[in-house]
Amino acid sequence: LYTIEGTETIPDGWGKRLPSFAADGVKVKSLYKYDEERWGQTTTRYVSFVNDEEHKLGQTPLPDGQVKIFAQSDDGKGLAYVGGAGVKYIPVNEEVELNLGAAQDVMVEPKLMGVRTENHLFGNRGNVRGWDEVREWQIEVRNGRPIPVEVEVMRGFGTNYWKMEAREGHEKHDASHAKFVVKLNVREKKILTYTVRTYHGTRQQAAKGEGQ
Repeated sequence: LYTIEGTETIPDGWGKRLPSFAADGVKVKSLYKYDEERWGQTTTRYVSFVNDEEHKLGQTPLPDGQVKIFAQSDDGKGLAYVGGAGVKYIPVNEEVELNLGAAQDVMVEPKLMGVRTENHLFGNRGNVRGWDEVREWQIEVRNGRPIPVEVEVMRGFGTNYWKMEAREGHEKHDASHAKFVVKLNVREKKILTYTVRTYHGTRQQAAKGEGQ
């Protein structure tokens, strides 16, 4: 149930749309995500906010509905539609992320630079029973926007047994994924490089011994 301030007269059998509340200065975060398993080779734009007092909200839960995002036009005299997304009921103090679809001006391009196998283990009949696969990757991240951006780059390895080495900061997202968070200035380009070792067959015991 939602309480709306003020009074309205609604004729019998009619309906009327009423504004629930207005809030100015709501802080939102713009974020770009790249995840080939979810969206292919496309960067997706998100906008997030929290329904709390810090974000000039938090007085009431937000109902199901469509959220539309607008930005100031280039001349600063009007608004330009950016995108929209449907949202479910948002309780007080809960964060919501709005998927605004594919981004055309923030690009992520992974490139496999090399692959090899190492540490082969053989069975009694000479068959390969375990090995490591080593892949070297280079990822180019480009910001074509006139403002700084933040990009999350997700990398999946198809196995829980892996070890990564990278010069850039990254974190283990879950058992089979790692994530880079890249901050780019206006028109900036960055190159990420990393090497990932995946363990297969009987070599998975070595991964367990190394805490993977």
